[in-house]
Amino acid sequence: MAFILDAIFFAIALLILYKTYFDYVCHRVEEKIFQSIRDGFSYIKNNKQLIQLMFLHASVGFTAFDTLVTLLSSYHYKYMIAVPLAIGLSNATRAFALMIGPLIIGNWINKQRLFNLFILQGIFIILWAFLQYNFYTQLFGIFLTGLVTTTLWSYTYTLLQEKVKPYFLGRVLAYNEMIFMFTSIATTLFIGNMASLVDLNVITTILGLLFFVVGFYYKRILL
Repeated sequence: MAFILDAIFFAIALLILYKTYFDYVCHRVEEKIFQSIRDGFSYIKNNKQLIQLMFLHASVGFTAFDTLVTLLSSYHYKYMIAVPLAIGLSNATRAFALMIGPLIIGNWINKQRLFNLFILQGIFIILWAFLQYNFYTQLFGIFLTGLVTTTLWSYTYTLLQEKVKPYFLGRVLAYNEMIFMFTSIATTLFIGNMASLVDLNVITTILGLLFFVVGFYYKRILL
């Protein structure tokens, strides 16, 4: 059934995209590929604020909770609910929050309030840590964690785009995605390695505290 639903979603997306017009201009590139890469790195190196914004955006990778959700479902909730169902419901709840979050706070966010949003993300993650003793209470917690994540991701991405010259935009965003993915992978490895040493709610709390660090970093360096 899940595969059928996936196929239906892809078919709907294909129909929508088929009728969508994209205005684009083709440019002939004379620059050699390795020279282009070097120029991109040099541009970032000479613009310190770009590096700061890239790390700011990459901090959203701390919300790579897939491993955490799987471990919670496999070890804490397996006697309450089937493990696959627990994972599915947790991810679906968070996905719903990720979807509606920008609709609620998208018009509220600005450069001054971004600090508050980082702190709020940290508070919600720590609250989720305290609600993990029960599967159904943690659903509320994981919903809250997802409520501000999408806005954090999109707004920090926008801040980065605004500071980049159009000529270097593609390269800078590509390097930015590399850093973001590295943060997500590092978070996953951190969760996996720490799970054998401390309780999962402690790991969750640490991830929440990291957003406090990022928030104050933003306030001190970039705001």
